[in-house]
Amino acid sequence: MQGLSQEKFSALKHSFRQVLLQKDSELASVAQRHWNHIQNRDYLFQKRFYVVEALETLSLEQVVASLSPLDRGSLTVQVRQPDHETKF
Repeated sequence: MQGLSQEKFSALKHSFRQVLLQKDSELASVAQRHWNHIQNRDYLFQKRFYVVEALETLSLEQVVASLSPLDRGSLTVQVRQPDHETKF
């Protein structure tokens, strides 16, 4: 990641944004996505839009700084809905 140029990073962000905002082509994919949230009990049905918002402000420096020196092969992203309360 340290050798990645700002232009390439911006292009990757743009590509990821396009994937996240792509409309589902089948009702089954919408249902599967929603059921995954229900099974995980996070109920973040609009998660991909929260990720897009976070992606807009993400910088290459933040990504490089967040990667552990021991594990530079993976990156985990957790998105939490602001003011989300679980009600049963």
